Amino acid sequence: MCLLAEGWLHWGEPAFWFEAAVGKTILGGLLGGYGGVEITKKLIAAPEPTGDWFAIIVPGAIAMGRIGCLRHGCCLGKTCDPDRWYAWLDRSGVARWPAVPLEFGFNLLALVILLSLKRLRLFSGQLFHLYLMAYGIFRFVHEFWRDTPKLLGGHISGYHLVAVAVFLLGFIGFVRRQSRHRPAPL
Repeated sequence: MCLLAEGWLHWGEPAFWFEAAVGKTILGGLLGGYGGVEITKKLIAAPEPTGDWFAIIVPGAIAMGRIGCLRHGCCLGKTCDPDRWYAWLDRSGVARWPAVPLEFGFNLLALVILLSLKRLRLFSGQLFHLYLMAYGIFRFVHEFWRDTPKLLGGHISGYHLVAVAVFLLGFIGFVRRQSRHRPAPL
C-alpha cells in the first residue's frame, strides 16, 4: 500500500525497495493486519470473531502513534493562512491544517464510542468492521487537507485510494458477518 500512496515517487531510486519495505501508512497497516489475522484464523481454524478486541486496541494505538507524529513533525496538513482559526504551527513555525491533532481526536472519539458499544453489547463481532468503515471515510475526507503527493488532477492521493479500500474491506466484512448471523425466516 505504501507503493500506491507514495512509493511511486521513489521508483528507480537506490533506496526504493527499502522505502517500500518499511512502509509508512496506517491505512496499509490496517489492510495488511486484517489480511494477516484472517489468514492466521483460517490456518488455526479459529471460528470466533476477534475483531472487537482489535477495535478497542487499534484506535488507541494510532492515537499514541500520532503523538510521535506531533513530536517529529510528520504527517502534516496543507499550509494555510496563519490567521485561520484552525491554523496549527508545525515544528518550523509554518501554519498548517491540523492534520495530526484531528487524527488523534478522531481515534480517541472512536475509542470512546467503540468501548461504549462493547459495554452495551451492541454490534458484537462487528466493531472492527465499524472502525474500518469510519476510519476509511474519515481518512478519505481528511486527505484533501493533508500535505501528501497527489495523483489524479492534483486532488486525489494514493491515500485516498487506500482509504476507499479500507472502507470497502470493513463494509464487506460487516455485510458478510451480518448475513452469517441473520436469523432464519419463520
